[in-house]
Amino acid sequence: MRPAGLQNGTGHIALEEIIALSYFRKEELKMWQNHPRALGEHVQQNYARPIKLFRTRGQALFCSLEEDFCWSGLVRRGVEVIKIPGSHENIFMEPNAQCLARELRRCLEEAQEQPSKREADQYAA
Repeated sequence: MRPAGLQNGTGHIALEEIIALSYFRKEELKMWQNHPRALGEHVQQNYARPIKLFRTRGQALFCSLEEDFCWSGLVRRGVEVIKIPGSHENIFMEPNAQCLARELRRCLEEAQEQPSKREADQYAA
């Protein structure tokens, strides 16, 4: 059974039922076409390491109201939620992009300071 309004009888996504096509360039429409298809084919699996979730303060009307967007149900070692100003649609626009870059840089530096999983496993043995 297919989600209502997402696919027509040929198995293709009926984008005009989801978004206003005239607002997007051809390259963006390809992304929109692939995104719902990937969601439909994805199989959720547990993840054994902690994650960092970049989340905007503004959120769409039809999205999870959970602080971690329900990631804690899949992640065994915790979810750190990092709030970024703006909304999903403008997170890559200034001034929000600077905040996102700053937080991402901090996370990458933190990850480089921690020993790798392989090294940690060797010390535990």
